Amino acid sequence: MVLDTLMERFEREAPACVMVRALMEAAIQPDELDRRLEAASESQYTRELLFSTLVDLMSLTVTKARRSLHAAIRSCRERIPVSTQAVYGKLARTEPGVCRELVVFSREKLQAIRQEVAPKATPLVPGYQTLVVDGNHLTGTEHRLQVVRHTRAAPLPGQALVVYQPDTHLIWDVFPYEDAHAQERRIIPQMIAAALPGQLYIADRNFCTTGNLLDWHARGAAFLIRRHGSSLCAREISPPRSAGSHNGRRLSEQTLEVFEEATGRTLIVRQVTIHRAEKNPKLDDIVLLTTLPRRFRAQRIAQLYLERWTIERAFQDLTDNLGCEIDTLGYPKAALLAFCVALVSANLWAVCRAAIAQTQGAKQEQQVSTYYLADEWQGTYRGMMIALPPACWAKFQSLSAPQLARQLLRIAGLIRLPRYTKTPRGPKKPRTQKLSGKVNHHVSVARLLAAQTRR
Repeated sequence: MVLDTLMERFEREAPACVMVRALMEAAIQPDELDRRLEAASESQYTRELLFSTLVDLMSLTVTKARRSLHAAIRSCRERIPVSTQAVYGKLARTEPGVCRELVVFSREKLQAIRQEVAPKATPLVPGYQTLVVDGNHLTGTEHRLQVVRHTRAAPLPGQALVVYQPDTHLIWDVFPYEDAHAQERRIIPQMIAAALPGQLYIADRNFCTTGNLLDWHARGAAFLIRRHGSSLCAREISPPRSAGSHNGRRLSEQTLEVFEEATGRTLIVRQVTIHRAEKNPKLDDIVLLTTLPRRFRAQRIAQLYLERWTIERAFQDLTDNLGCEIDTLGYPKAALLAFCVALVSANLWAVCRAAIAQTQGAKQEQQVSTYYLADEWQGTYRGMMIALPPACWAKFQSLSAPQLARQLLRIAGLIRLPRYTKTPRGPKKPRTQKLSGKVNHHVSVARLLAAQTRR
């Protein structure tokens, strides 16, 4: 009875925090997660330290509930049957395939829940499952490893190709890669091998090669990609013709045949060109290639490509509000696991925001700041878990997707939106010219303010 009262109080005072924790229980069920990650592992094995324990520790660090991974380990010391050194050792050996399986496993769970939360969502491109692809290089880490102490250069722990679904705002898939200096094109074949019929991939020109386009088509997937002239073998089938305009920029369209001489494979594609605006001649022409049918006019194709930056905003949210890049994790495998746990956390927030949109309205949800949602989580989580121990949350594991969706919608209705709305900034002020001073020169702020008052 006391715990039920406490739960109700947290639902009223910190509803977003309760929603995320409930989703964590439903999407990251330890027993099932361990089975999936064990199956995805090639050489790692579990003796005493479970994969789910690593994910739990990393989630505390990534969401900033704990200030460091070592602090997270200490907070769970009684639940960890191995030494701290053993935990770091297993993190350093966690394979990229395991990291990817973590994201896919949790996304499958959350996708079903989100479908129940917003069952009538309108797809971005009717008849297709739209996916936006982009690469992300992890930022440099501290020089903690012996092999990087001799250089001033930033040690880069890896990179990843991330697949984002704008219809649901979920990270759909990820393809981690340890070598930060490798070309993204070395990872692309893995991504194309996972493509399914009925999917539409939107990507930048680095993905545009003859082989990639033909392979996507062979998998039954459509694409919308910016053309890379030096990496494409194509011939004109029809001359360019006017196709209207988009945002003041003239459009033209023509038909091309993409071919591969070595194999004899060919593919007919549409080429849509967004010409540079007359008012801004510095802009380049944007040439797009797509296999979308004619019912999607050139204006719609141009709009889809130019608005693909939703994935860039997702990366920005990860960087600003989550610790997706932990500068103390030098080993590539450990850093990639942290990044993938951050992707899972981003998906948790995406489902919460979908519930807010359903109960409070889509326009109101667009004004919600992820920063304030994350701030509530960071400030509330420790106290909430003391008041409501893990046993209180286990009930969410047994709920079906419709049952959990009803609970999320009920709690989302309790959210007081003014607490979380964005604070739009005003116009930027011109940069003030600073006076150059001597080395180690200091000023007294109190004296400067007093002088300003006298003036």
